[in-house]
Amino acid sequence: MSGGTVSQSLGGQSSPILVTIGGKQYKFSLLTQKSKSALERIIQDRVRNELAVSKQDMSDEEYRLAYGAYMDRISSGAFSFGGVICRTFLTSSSGLEALLRVLANIPAEDASSMLMEHAEEVGQIIGQVFAESFPKARTRNTEPLLGEEVSA
Repeated sequence: MSGGTVSQSLGGQSSPILVTIGGKQYKFSLLTQKSKSALERIIQDRVRNELAVSKQDMSDEEYRLAYGAYMDRISSGAFSFGGVICRTFLTSSSGLEALLRVLANIPAEDASSMLMEHAEEVGQIIGQVFAESFPKARTRNTEPLLGEEVSA
């Protein structure tokens, strides 16, 4: 099987990326099923917390319906990694902080200061993590699809 084993694809044997940012060394993991799941849970928690804050402005019936809709969105995969909600979240500062927390296993305060003080380095390492986590995505736009003719 070319391209590694199933264990490697799921993150079982992925090596961390070691980087020094702001004089501190960090180990960034690749995006594994575990880290994707952690990001999905962060998004779900944020939405649930926003719903809880809005509860005081809702009747019991409105809250019940809103919470039911939230649960339906979880069941349907609306918060899944790679989906519209997740992609939108990951482009926000909160999303980038969450990504740093998960990938480097650091506290929120460290992720926030790293993002604010070393944005360029953070962008480079996140780009490297995505490139190494999804190597086939790098060539997807440059390789012809099976059955497509290549014009010269």
